[in-house]
Amino acid sequence: MSEQDQTVVQSSPRKHKNSFTLEDRAVLVVVSGTELGRTYLLDERETVIGRDPSCELILDDEGISKEHCLIRADKGYFFIEDLKSSNGTYVDGKKIKKRSLLNDFERIVLGNTILRFFMEESL
Repeated sequence: MSEQDQTVVQSSPRKHKNSFTLEDRAVLVVVSGTELGRTYLLDERETVIGRDPSCELILDDEGISKEHCLIRADKGYFFIEDLKSSNGTYVDGKKIKKRSLLNDFERIVLGNTILRFFMEESL
């Protein structure tokens, strides 16, 4: 096999996070905004959402702060927390002021982007 035929996998410059089970996985689907239809797998213990390249989930929306919110997985539950964003984080029409539990099918509004949260089903 020549060097041209080999695949090289390099580790991400981000810190490696602890892996976990399927019960700790979920998806976000963009249902309105510039990235309509995109789906993001939440398979890390913590996912920072924002415009900054250092975020795990980067959304191109000027209404979203550089580091807008954080979604954290904890024993099969997901929590969302606003990171002192300029325009706030809304879950099902309510502005969150502290860490809040995310439930299946809930709608998350960040700037001009609307996301739908879905838990991944376990087999």
